[in-house]
Amino acid sequence: MENRRGDRTVGPSGKSALPNCPVASVPHPPAADPAQDPRAAFLDRDGTIIEDLGYLGDPERIQFILGAIEAMQSLQAAGYRLVLVTNQAGVARGLITEGDVRRVNDRLRELLAEAGVVLDAIYYCPHHAEIGPAEYRLACDCRKPGPGMVERARQDLGVNPARSVIIGDHGSDAGVARHFPGMLAIMVLTGHGSCQYEKVEKGELPMPDHVAADLGSAVAWLLARGDR
Repeated sequence: MENRRGDRTVGPSGKSALPNCPVASVPHPPAADPAQDPRAAFLDRDGTIIEDLGYLGDPERIQFILGAIEAMQSLQAAGYRLVLVTNQAGVARGLITEGDVRRVNDRLRELLAEAGVVLDAIYYCPHHAEIGPAEYRLACDCRKPGPGMVERARQDLGVNPARSVIIGDHGSDAGVARHFPGMLAIMVLTGHGSCQYEKVEKGELPMPDHVAADLGSAVAWLLARGDR
């Protein structure tokens, strides 16, 4: 059960979460329908769907990783809700603004739509626990590996985390899955994935359920399981 301290909400992890966090940049996600018990693919952005170019603030610099669009088409065809979940601490660091993040996300959504891929929701976290001005220097549940963005999607979309998967190039993505029994975690070796997997092998980061070369390979493995 949640309780409040001042104008902040204290989640089950004990971290504080602002009432408007995680931040949605798709303002009107599909209405939740619990009767459908839908599954979701929670997808990291930089290094998973698009090339990680640092703290990306220019929508014109978006570069899709080879095979990523086709992988998302396959997930959508298999009945997965597609939900983007991305840490954007560059905002807290003062390197980009929330406006930059929204513009990049909106352009990404447009480009995917041109390929027939619909993002059901986009969530991002602009916070960092130790860096930045007071409004962004916050240890909150929305920042992966916290559960906040998945919890928000459960509220907004009615998705069932136990039937869902999270795919990303960081150990923090696998860390999210630990909050939700039954959720699968796949690490891709694109972006920071190779360096992150070295830490996984040393026991410094949580072990994912599967490691794949890229998003296309991750989705192929997932759909071949047939148990979601």
